[in-house]
Amino acid sequence: MCFRASVRGLVVSCPRPHERDTKSTDLRLRLDWDMIRHLPQMRRHGVPDGADRMPPLQPPAGVALRGGGGGGGGGTWHSEATVEIDQPVSEVESHFAQQLERAGWTRIAGAADDVAAWSSWQLPGDGRWRGILLVLAAFASNERFLYVRIAGGEPDDGGWYSSAPLISSQG
Repeated sequence: MCFRASVRGLVVSCPRPHERDTKSTDLRLRLDWDMIRHLPQMRRHGVPDGADRMPPLQPPAGVALRGGGGGGGGGTWHSEATVEIDQPVSEVESHFAQQLERAGWTRIAGAADDVAAWSSWQLPGDGRWRGILLVLAAFASNERFLYVRIAGGEPDDGGWYSSAPLISSQG
């Protein structure tokens, strides 16, 4: 991601390109007129609170991952992706839940049926951060939508956004 600030306060962020096939690249450009007021805060403190609490997650070996993206700020972070797999949502949720446990997350609750599996989590650290993992089989028979979201106790007024995936396509 790159930032360029002009005298007028324009911020241009350039997420890393996504290869769609061998002949094209999907490059998205975001112009943000408001983000410039948050850059001094980001320089002082580095990445806003919570960004480092989202562990990178890997799909099962040999499973294709599509899409992916996420971001956050103001005390919340999220990441989403789709995997091409025909396993029950409970098994897919379990695969990713094991990675969250290895990252020090503590499972609070969860449930699953044929369409959705979810789990809620306490994150390691000061105790105010919580998370949710959601796996849905609502769109296609061999497709599972993944969503991870974390939130801290008190939202801050810092601004931040990133479209880089936190769920990794590297299996």
